[in-house]
Amino acid sequence: MSPSRGACASRTACALLAFALSGCVFDDDALQALACDRTAAAPCPAGQICCEGHCLPVANCPRQDLRPPPDIYIPDSNPNQDSDGDGVPDKSDCAPTSARFATAALQMLTFTDPAPFSPVEAAADWKLQQGIYLQQQKDGVRRSAHDTIAGKANIMASAKLRFLDSGDDGLTTPAKNISLAGVVLRTTSLKAGKGSGYYCGVDLQNGRLQLGKTMGDDLGDGKMLLFLAGKDAGVVPGVAIAGGVHQQLPYIVTLEVFGQDLSCQAVLPNQTKLAVIEAQDTGLKAGGVALFTAGARVQFETVQVCTP
Repeated sequence: MSPSRGACASRTACALLAFALSGCVFDDDALQALACDRTAAAPCPAGQICCEGHCLPVANCPRQDLRPPPDIYIPDSNPNQDSDGDGVPDKSDCAPTSARFATAALQMLTFTDPAPFSPVEAAADWKLQQGIYLQQQKDGVRRSAHDTIAGKANIMASAKLRFLDSGDDGLTTPAKNISLAGVVLRTTSLKAGKGSGYYCGVDLQNGRLQLGKTMGDDLGDGKMLLFLAGKDAGVVPGVAIAGGVHQQLPYIVTLEVFGQDLSCQAVLPNQTKLAVIEAQDTGLKAGGVALFTAGARVQFETVQVCTP
């Protein structure tokens, strides 16, 4: 029986099969349609992602680390499914697992040029490189703020990131050095050493998920408040991540702020939840969105922002 057109993944594979099988037919147009470049602005048709050089439905991609965060990808087996019961079908819902958020204010499965973020501390800190947004300095606190999202009280942001190196956070508070990276919400008045915001990040050095806050001149004074949470409350800030945090592994960090409620979580791209911090705070009312690092060199690979 002759193999189908899809049996030959490449000319090389077909040439090898030809010795044992006959009837291997190439359809160059079909093969070319499957090829993709993950760094392109829109590498694949809707509902597909660029998986190891070819466009595939998200669920068919064997590389979990190439899949977008769970709140970005929605399975389409049931087009009318509404997992969070907010009246918005999952396929159209920016955050299908949270009834508080449904509208996508930003959705980047790869960083395009120019990136819609502007470095706060120094322009040279951040670099766009083949669809990745790279924070190049391992020391100090480094932020990059979204150019247009501002004045949001209720907002959710997710980012997929990988640690490349750890360094000195340059802070006196907390007393113990952190190597932290993630997202910041309700940001206002961001300048070098200044600015307010809620920070949610994974801490490479201490193997923890951290929820933090800065106001006014805190960073210039070497301070970032970290919330106490979970069973370790009153001992050390944040919550432990089982197995620790490792360089080169992809982590998805998500921060939700709604009224006085704060929720910070970290997951792996296979949707295994690692840790969650929930807290309440009324200090910051509204603001924008930023990416950040503290004592770490990090690459950011995807980012999504949702509003009600």
